[in-house]
Amino acid sequence: MALAYTSTDIDRWRARVHRHSPRVTVNTKRRALNFIDRVGFCLVFRAEGDELSSLWQAVHGPRPDDIPRAQFEKQASAFLWEMKQALPAEGAVYYGKLLLHRPTMISLEFLPYFYALSGRTGERDEYVRAANRGEISSMARRIMETFGKRSHLSTRQIRQMLQKSGPVATGSFALAMNELQSKMYIAKGDEDRRPFSFTWVPVRVLFAAQVRKARHISAEQARRVILEQHLRNQLLCTLPEIRKVFRWSRQEVYQTLGELLRRGIISSEARVEGVSGHVYTYLG
Repeated sequence: MALAYTSTDIDRWRARVHRHSPRVTVNTKRRALNFIDRVGFCLVFRAEGDELSSLWQAVHGPRPDDIPRAQFEKQASAFLWEMKQALPAEGAVYYGKLLLHRPTMISLEFLPYFYALSGRTGERDEYVRAANRGEISSMARRIMETFGKRSHLSTRQIRQMLQKSGPVATGSFALAMNELQSKMYIAKGDEDRRPFSFTWVPVRVLFAAQVRKARHISAEQARRVILEQHLRNQLLCTLPEIRKVFRWSRQEVYQTLGELLRRGIISSEARVEGVSGHVYTYLG
């Protein structure tokens, strides 16, 4: 008999996992880190349509009746920005523009699996070979070269070092910084004292232990572990949703779904209210 889910079933599952409950309010650093460790990976800011868990949603859970809305929103936003600074600064999570090209936090447990899919080797000069193959832009290569003698550089310091060899267009610089984050060459280490200026560190330096572990993880294993966790968080997904979040090829998604089906972790037999097309459902 096929499984059947209503929109209420889905909302309840995601509310529990994404911490949309006053009983599990995320309002301390320990709870914030526990939330990220529990979901494995999440967006920092609000996730429209619940495509992914987000720290924003966890922090801005249902408002207690005894706190005015304006006060609650102000406190929650201040706490979110505090965690956005504190957790990466302590090396407790990976931070970078990764999923959906938006600021993402990944737990240290799941970081090796994402790194295994990035194509990175963790070698000091791998960016040179990548640039020669046309896999990263010339500006991205120049940025990586600034880390030759220092492992921690603020956004401001990187720009200043680049400007020594000529003008640096703001647009191309921003695109290259996003490129290096999405391809997991660099990650945020801390926030500089100047507004909107971060300290950046090569991933191979900041997360050396996770990089070493990633070398022993195959791409197939990494996708299986990540997708299983994603379905555990969301309860159900469609193929287009999975491709949108992870940017995997259709063949890679089908191969990973097939493995999860063979292991009995998910089902493809569910009927979901208001959702057309093929749906994959977590069975845990």
